[in-house]
This record gives sequence, C-alpha cells and structure tokens, in this order.
Amino acid sequence: MRHFLYGFVIVCIAIIALWAVEGSAEVQAEEGLANLYQPKNYTAARASSVDPEGKNADWVTIEAGGLKEIARLQGPGLIDHIWITIAHDDPMHLKQLVLRMYWDNEKYPSVETPVGDFFGLGHGMVYDINSIPIQIGSYKGLNCFWPMPFGKSARITVENQSDIVCDKFYFYIDYRRGVNLPADTPYFHAWYNQSYPAKIGEDYCLMNTVGKGHYVGCNLSIHLNSSGWWGEGDDRFYIDGDLTPTLEGTGSEDYFCGAWCYEKAFSCAYIGAPLVEEYQHDRGKKWNVYRYHITDPIPFKKSLRFDIETYSDDRWPWPNHYSSVAYWYQTEPHLIFPPLPHDRVSKLLDLPVADDPGSKEGELMQMKAHNGWFNVVQQGKAGGWDGIWSNRAHLFIQFAEPGQWADMMFLSDENAEQDMEAIFTRAPDYGIVELAVNGTVILRDVDTYNPAGVDQIVRSVGKVRMNKGENLLRIKVTGKNPDSGGYYMGFDCLRVKN
Repeated sequence: MRHFLYGFVIVCIAIIALWAVEGSAEVQAEEGLANLYQPKNYTAARASSVDPEGKNADWVTIEAGGLKEIARLQGPGLIDHIWITIAHDDPMHLKQLVLRMYWDNEKYPSVETPVGDFFGLGHGMVYDINSIPIQIGSYKGLNCFWPMPFGKSARITVENQSDIVCDKFYFYIDYRRGVNLPADTPYFHAWYNQSYPAKIGEDYCLMNTVGKGHYVGCNLSIHLNSSGWWGEGDDRFYIDGDLTPTLEGTGSEDYFCGAWCYEKAFSCAYIGAPLVEEYQHDRGKKWNVYRYHITDPIPFKKSLRFDIETYSDDRWPWPNHYSSVAYWYQTEPHLIFPPLPHDRVSKLLDLPVADDPGSKEGELMQMKAHNGWFNVVQQGKAGGWDGIWSNRAHLFIQFAEPGQWADMMFLSDENAEQDMEAIFTRAPDYGIVELAVNGTVILRDVDTYNPAGVDQIVRSVGKVRMNKGENLLRIKVTGKNPDSGGYYMGFDCLRVKN
C-alpha cells in the first residue's frame, strides 16, 4: 500500500510540474517556432498607408514642418510588426523624420527618435541589418519586430522636421486585437540621445529612466572626429539608485560582443556592427553597432542608467560624435524625455590650424592610400608627451611588418622648392622608416628606436619640391632595430628650415 501511495504521489507531482512548465512556456514563448502550430487567441489587424480609393497611391505625404498621425488604435492590443519605406528628397530625411508613440492616451511619448535611428540606421545612412527585432530589407525597407502592448490605445505620429516635403511615406502597422494583458504589463519605450561631440570628462548616457521594467538593448552610432580606435570605453549600468556601477564591462567593443576592433561589418540575431567603413579608424569615418538583450534583459525595480566611457579627454584634436537609441519596457508613468536635439546631423569638426605656417604637420595630414592592415592615429595628450611635439600632437602609425606604407596628403599654397627638415618621434617599439614626397625618396633608414623612452629626432632633408595644392608624403617602414619591440613610428612634421 505504501508503495502504491508513494507511486501515486510521484505521478501527481510529475503531472503538476508538467502543467506548470507547459503553462509557463505558453505565456513566455507563445510565438516561438516550436509553438507556431498552436491556435491563436487574437484577431490580426493593420493600419497602413493603403490608397483609400483602391488605386496605387499607397502612401501619405508629410509637408515640410508637418506632422502626420499614421495610427490610432484601440486596445487592448499588441503591435508586433512595423514596416516603413520613404521617398524624400532630403538626403538626411532619416534624421529629419521623427517617430513618436503614445500609449493609453498619455501626454508625453514613450517613443521619440528619428526614424532612421529607431530602425538602427545611424548617420542618416542606409545599410543592411539582420537582427531579431530590427531588419532592413533591400532597399530601405525598414522593419521592426519589437512587441508593443497597449491597454487602452496606441497613437503613432511622424513629424517632418526637414525644410523639404516628404513626398511618399509608406507604412504597415500590424497588430493584434483582443489580447489579454495583465494589469502590470510593462510598455515599450525608445529614447534617442546624442552628444556632438562627447563631453570631455563625462560618460555618454544611452538610457536614464525611473520606474520598474527591463532594458532590452540599444544601437550606437559614432562619427570619428579623431582617428583611432573608439571602442575601449567601459559600459556601466547603475541599477536601482546604485552610485557605483552595478554592472561594468571591459570595453565598448566587448559590450557589443565583437572583438579586436571589428575588422569588418557583421549583423547577427542579437549583436552586430552593420556599419564599418573602409579605413574604419580614420578621422571622419562612421560606425554603428547594436546589442539586443533578447535572451538576457536587464531588470530594474526603481531606476536604470546606462552610460559608456568615451575617453573624450584623450582624443586629439576633438572627442568623437555619439548618438544612440535605447529600448526598454517599463510600467507607466515614465520620465519625460529631454527635448529632442534639433540639429541631429553630425558634422566633422575642423582640424586646428598649425602653429607654424611653414610646418606640414603629420597629424593634420589625410591618409589617401596604404598597404596592409594597421592603425593610423592622430595622437595628442598621450602620457604627457604632447609637450615635445609641434602643434602638441603627432601622427602615430602602428605598422605591423616591414614594407608597409601609408600615403598622407598635405597641401601647399604654391609650387615651391624649399630646404626642409623632418621631425620624428622615437620610442622603444618604433621601427626604421623612409620618407618620399610625390614619389621622390627624401630620407632613408631613419632609426626611430629609443630604449630610454619617448623623445624626438630631427633629420635634415634638403630641397623638397612641392606642388600647389595636394602633395603625397609616403611613410614606409623598412625594418627595425633588433632590440626594438615593434615597427611602429611617430611622425611629427615636415617643416621649412629656419
């Protein structure tokens, strides 16, 4: 009898456990592929730009400075897909069109962001994205699959802040009617921020909110005002009022789940760097990266602030431009967003003027061509050494092997032949280099190795012929001292001899 009762209890426990697991799976993974065959207890609905006369004019027009309400939905419901494409003569229209979403008749939007940035397209550019929540179909088919529940109502608007009319704005808003939402359902939020450029001595803020919910990801755009690698800044999450980071990472590239400076663009389900331009570390290049916490949301009960270091005080000549959209769910009410920045198109900051008009500063030159893979950096504020360089900076080239070269462009006001000298940085890991101007070698076998630390060496060049307008300085590493730790080099300037 005892064996029977024992077996009966075990069976009952197993049945209860199975029921609990199945119930939990039904709630948490209703739309997973494994459950796709199950009956759906909602009605599919759509708001779209379909031509009301049944013709093919399936778009809406948004006047310059105008606002268009593209959806007003009655709840309870859940938006499960948004598709948009746009015909607009403003080349920056993805920055100038502003998307806003309001839940349950709220006064202030829960979503406020430029259209492009909301769909992961930074800088007003278009590129491919193939993530779970955001996908860009060729060409410029903008798709969002973030689930967006609403209890009473949903209102979606698009404002055209361009001076040019938006001729054609096409859209689908696919949603579910008749869904059963618990009273404490958190609502979808998305906030755009930017800092042009990043503030010196401050971390960049991607998200800051008060309430209860969970953070689900972001996309971040960077515009390089200074050459070099931008991705060393740590990610820092301050949860529920913590004054020190609750979560802190080891670098921006690590938070966005890439490594080794992202040699090429990639787009995966939860992580990606979909915008990585050629010569991606050069001044003026643009980046976009994303990290979506679909499987690992970060919950908060009172508040959450997410910052990232920018190393803005170590950049020369200027800190980089940052812009971003963060996505999260939280119960209402939410913090009112700061006013949306009006000038959202980042502009490359001008390089400073050389202190000496007769000097062709290495850090002010633009790379035009190179062979192999290596970093070229305008380096200033480095370990206090900037005091030894003219213009307080130099050109730092991280050559990896003999034979690598970089062609750097500088300008001359006239056709001239002048007696010049070249100034190099020396260091324990620097190599042996040669210089050529417009195809003519002007210096050979300059050993820039110095075991004692960082200093300079000045070499007389002799007469150098320069063309009015653009000139090319080729810097080539030919070898290294046997005791040197590498093939790096630092070039300060080419200047007229006094």
